[in-house]
Amino acid sequence: MKTNIAVGFLAAGIGITTIGCGGGGQGGGVGSLGSGLLTSGTSGTTAGTTTNSPKGLGTLSFSIKWPKYVAPHPAGIHSHIIPASTMSISVVVNDVNGAQLQTALLNRTTNTQDLVSITNVPSGPVSVIIVAYDGTGGSGNAVAGGTVNPTVLAGQTVTTTLTLDAIGITSVKVVPFPATVSVGQQITLVATAYDANGAVVLNDPTSWVWSNDATQPVNLTYAANSNTATVTGVAPGPYIISVGTVTGDATNSVVGTQVTVTVANPVVNTAVYHITNLGSIGGVRMQPSGINKDGVVVGYDTRSDGTHHGFVWLGDAPNSVTGHIRDIGSLGGTNTQAYRIDDTYQLVGQSDLAGGGFHAFSSTPNGTLNDLGTFLGGGSSEANGTSNNGYVVGAAATATGHTHAAFFSLGEVIDLGVPQGATDSVARNVNSNGIVSGFYVTSANQTRAFRYDSSTGPGTQIASTDDIGTLGGAGAAANGLNELGQVVGASDTSNGGHHAFLWTQGATNGVSGNPQMLDLGALGTINGGNSNATAVNEMASTGPSLEVVGLSLIDNGPYHAFIWQNGTMADLNNEIGPNSGWVLTEADGVNDKGQITGYGTCNGVQCGYLLTPLSGSQPTIAKKRR
Repeated sequence: MKTNIAVGFLAAGIGITTIGCGGGGQGGGVGSLGSGLLTSGTSGTTAGTTTNSPKGLGTLSFSIKWPKYVAPHPAGIHSHIIPASTMSISVVVNDVNGAQLQTALLNRTTNTQDLVSITNVPSGPVSVIIVAYDGTGGSGNAVAGGTVNPTVLAGQTVTTTLTLDAIGITSVKVVPFPATVSVGQQITLVATAYDANGAVVLNDPTSWVWSNDATQPVNLTYAANSNTATVTGVAPGPYIISVGTVTGDATNSVVGTQVTVTVANPVVNTAVYHITNLGSIGGVRMQPSGINKDGVVVGYDTRSDGTHHGFVWLGDAPNSVTGHIRDIGSLGGTNTQAYRIDDTYQLVGQSDLAGGGFHAFSSTPNGTLNDLGTFLGGGSSEANGTSNNGYVVGAAATATGHTHAAFFSLGEVIDLGVPQGATDSVARNVNSNGIVSGFYVTSANQTRAFRYDSSTGPGTQIASTDDIGTLGGAGAAANGLNELGQVVGASDTSNGGHHAFLWTQGATNGVSGNPQMLDLGALGTINGGNSNATAVNEMASTGPSLEVVGLSLIDNGPYHAFIWQNGTMADLNNEIGPNSGWVLTEADGVNDKGQITGYGTCNGVQCGYLLTPLSGSQPTIAKKRR
């Protein structure tokens, strides 16, 4: 398909200007480059005229007409092909060596024609490259392009014709794909045409033809030539819908595709959780990180300027689905992150100081932050876990520039060290028995999980015997810990995957070579699966009640929050019922009442959530709830 844009080279004007040369014309979409779409351009050559341009310099003046190409088809179908969707045009002028001399960028206007002038172009042979885009400001997909090589003459006018080649249609895709709709409900299908590079080349909803087998019990409706169609489910079953459009090139061939629409029985509300939006404290990305037995949630909210503000969400009553959120303040700086809260309402985290540096802190929901200090010679620290009897663990920088797991007690910061041959360590959680979980980094930069018993006496440090192994791969890291000393986290597997694990002292149902570590699996299977357990509640160590939560990749999709129970991992998105408006991305805490906190997207925005089991309801993988 060819489209002509007249290009005149004048020696007039200063800078880059856009001059409207007409108006009206055929109506276009909102924000289009112009509603006047001409079907022809100016071609040919005219004699030059003398101007007052500086000696040796000329001005390129492009008369750009916005065209619409209409391709006839033997069956009587007509296709309005790109560049009808053009929103902007980029002009680059290079010398014969490829060095850039001048540029111009023109957004589409309501004019039928625009004049773009570029001044002070050195005389001589140049290369003019024009690219048409389907977004304003030179953004989006390149939908047409062309090059012409004129010679700029100082004081002369040269008019030449530039032919843009519109990119042809090679494939059609429909979303959603595959599609599912319930009996009596409707779903909208949208078709889009693409070029060989995967770029969109036909945006206008014109010249599309939809069809389905007339014997199928499915109602297909669409407007003439529209790229959208509506399917109404009539009876359960899979049905094939076809759609096609013409290429718009010299072949006028039809390109199309098919989509399977599965019609299911009417949807029944299967929600087993009430979902609460935790709100925000003025930020744009909520990140809950911990929950206690009464459903009090802590975390941090990221502002648009990148700063983090710690928050606590307090229910109106214990385990309530309604409540209020507040900013917990800082140690004098502008960043605070709350990581955990225990059942006595002590919360811990990290905050920066007015003079710089980050320190671990502890606090109560309505109190001020208490600076827990750092190692001697180190400048920063963080508190990651707290127990019901007041133990606090985390990490701190050493005087040598490394990071060591730390135990914060009575105003002291106790160095828990690293195993022999390791360089760094971080404590993530602690329980009332003094069991600490976390990870360390070997000299070979490999991450390993540990479970350390601090009750062995003062002065002891993490040793290689505290390593809890892996699921058959090279590395692992521990995240969550319960009162029974069970540890959850993530480990490399023997088949190249990365799976969530549950480690139980004395267990025999784990993986070969490490019977205490149980592979919890993953929601997806591609590349061995990918999942990470973040928290485990304090219910019985065996039986149906133990719950592990985290996040896992789904096949051909993003991360989804999961719950694991009774040997089965389930997607939490399937537990909140249809049409919730939520996509739960990550679960970061679970209490012994089965309440879960984490984050996801709500109407396209990252929000924090609290899931509370509905009365009489249980997760689909549970047999009973204590």
